[in-house]
Amino acid sequence: MSFKFISSRQVLFGGIAATLGLTSMATPLVVEAASATTVGGSDTTDALTTQAIGTYESCTAYFGLTKATSNLASFDIANNTTGPDPVIAETEQAGPTLVPVVTLTDANSTVFECTPTPGWTDQASWELDYFQIFQFLHMGAVVTYPGTGFWLLPAVGTATLSYFDTQTQTTLPFLPVTGTLRFENNLGGIPVSSSMVNLPTANPGFNGDIGLTSEQLLSPTWVAALQLVIDAPTGDMAQGALFDALVEGIVNGPTLCDGSGGLLVPDANFVPLLATLDSLVGPGITMVGCDAFVGMAAGWLFNDILELSKIANAPVIVTVGDPAPVTTTTTTSAAAEPVIPSFAG
Repeated sequence: MSFKFISSRQVLFGGIAATLGLTSMATPLVVEAASATTVGGSDTTDALTTQAIGTYESCTAYFGLTKATSNLASFDIANNTTGPDPVIAETEQAGPTLVPVVTLTDANSTVFECTPTPGWTDQASWELDYFQIFQFLHMGAVVTYPGTGFWLLPAVGTATLSYFDTQTQTTLPFLPVTGTLRFENNLGGIPVSSSMVNLPTANPGFNGDIGLTSEQLLSPTWVAALQLVIDAPTGDMAQGALFDALVEGIVNGPTLCDGSGGLLVPDANFVPLLATLDSLVGPGITMVGCDAFVGMAAGWLFNDILELSKIANAPVIVTVGDPAPVTTTTTTSAAAEPVIPSFAG
C-alpha cells in the first residue's frame, strides 16, 4: 500500500478509499501506523490510527474557498447529556471538542481531507472575503447578511477547486465527485452523528457575471428568480412573463432585443421591468436596456436564489449520544448454614 502526500494533505489512490470504507461517516481516513497505539481523542480503527484530532489543514486556506466554490453548514448540537456542550472548532480545544472533517474524492479516486472553517466573522468579511466584493454588489436587496455561524464546505460535483502543489510548484485542479462529513472528537468514546453525511452537490453559485444556459432556464431556480420579479414592490406577473421571454430569446434565440437597448416589438411592460430589475440587482447598477443587461440581470437573480437556498439548507444537527451505561458487579455470599449442636449421650 503506497501513499502520496501533497502538502500536509493525505492523498490516496486507486481502490484504497473503497477498501478503507471512506464513504462512511464513522470511518476516518487512516494511515498505516507504526504501532497499534491510539491517538488520544481521535477516531481509531484496529491496528490503524488517524491523524491526531485537530491536525487537518483548513479547506478554505488550501482550496481558496469563496462563494463560488463552497456550500454552507451551520452546526447545532442536540441530545447532549454528558455535561457542557462540546465546542465545534477547527482544532482541539482544552475542553470537549468536535472537529468537523471533510473527505473529498475525485473521479480518479484521489482523496483529500481537510477541516471546514467559518466562512466569515462579520458583515465586512462576508462581503469582502466570501463574496469577493464585486459579486456582492449584485446581491442588492435580495440577499441580506445572515449573521455568523456558517462554515464553508467545499462544493462537490459542480465547481472545480484548485490547490498549490508543493512538489511541482504549480496550481492544480481538483474536481470532487463525492464528499462526506464526520466529526472527530475527544469525548472518550461517546458516539457522535450528524444529519449531514454527504456534502451538498447543489450549484454553489458564482462570483462575477455569468450567462444562463438552456438547462438553467428549465430549473426550479429560474422559476424562483422570476418570482423575485413578480413579488417585487414594483413588479407583477406581466413583467415576470416578459423577463422570461426576453431571457429565453437571449439564451436560445431568436432574440426579442433590437440590438440598441430596445425591443423589436414594443411592450408597455418593458420600462417598468427595467425599473424592477434595477431595484433588485443592487446599488450602482442601472438597467439601461435589453440585450446583455437583461441577460446579466437574469444571472444575478439566479445567483441570488442559489445563495438563499444555501443559507436555508445550512442547518446541520450534530447529535452527541448518551455515554455507555456504567456496569456494576454485585457480589453476594450465600447465608451460612446454621450450626446444629451435637450432644453426647
